[in-house]
Order: sequence, then structure tokens, then C-alpha cells
Amino acid sequence: MTKAFRALLILCGVLLFAVGLLVGQQIQHSRYQKYFRPANPTVMDFATLRTEMNMLESGSERVPSIWWDGFHAHFVARSSVKRAEMKQPLDELRRKLSLDAFFAYEMLRVEIPELTPSDFKMEFSGYRSDDAIELSVVAEYVDGKIVFK
Repeated sequence: MTKAFRALLILCGVLLFAVGLLVGQQIQHSRYQKYFRPANPTVMDFATLRTEMNMLESGSERVPSIWWDGFHAHFVARSSVKRAEMKQPLDELRRKLSLDAFFAYEMLRVEIPELTPSDFKMEFSGYRSDDAIELSVVAEYVDGKIVFK
């Protein structure tokens, strides 16, 4: 084997390695690639998201998660109640939760004018005692009234 042929083989090997390295780098996908695929959110999805964002922007202390429950054919909002709030007198807590739920209902009604009180339910989750470790539904806003569980 001549020196020129050996040099040509080495050059071809280096060139092949470099091309393989470049091509390999180009086809490597980000682990987040799956989140860039197109999605089909509904008008309802945008309405509930806008409602939540508007509540955040308004400075509301309690911003619920809101979604459409297709099985029961109504909107559901869910929010939490702080431990300190759970120790307040029942009438004061009822008034606070009722105002928060009514505010969420009215904010959603801005986005969906056809909304009626019977189409909206809000659940409040909290700790039933100081030593409780699990959140549970402690109250619901149904047909314009707070019902404690």
C-alpha cells in the first residue's frame, strides 16, 4: 500500500466520521419536542383560561381552576380554603366563600353570557382539622348557595 493511498483512506475515514457527526447532531430531537405539536383547544378551553387569567389580574385572593364537566353538563370551579379560614365563624366563612364563588361565576359569565346559576358549581377544598394531612371538599357553591360538607 502506498503512502498516497493510505493518506487517501485516512482522509476518507476522517471525512466520513465528520459527516456522520454532523448528521447525528442534526437529527437529535429535544426532549420537549412533543410539546410543540399542534393542539386543538376548544373555545370553551379559552373561555375558562381567560376567566382564570382575568381573576388573577383583578387581584382576587382565591383563583379557582375552572372546567366544563361534560358528564354532569355544568361548569366546575375548584379552590382551596386556608387552615386559618377554617377556624373562622361559620357565617363569616359562608359569606367569604359565597362572595368568592359569585365573583368566579360572574367572571365566567363575561366569557360565556349564556351561563346560568344552575350551570355553575364551585367546590372548596380544605383541611378539616389542624392535624389533617388530606384535602377534602369542605363546602360547595350550588345554585347560589354555600353548602358545608
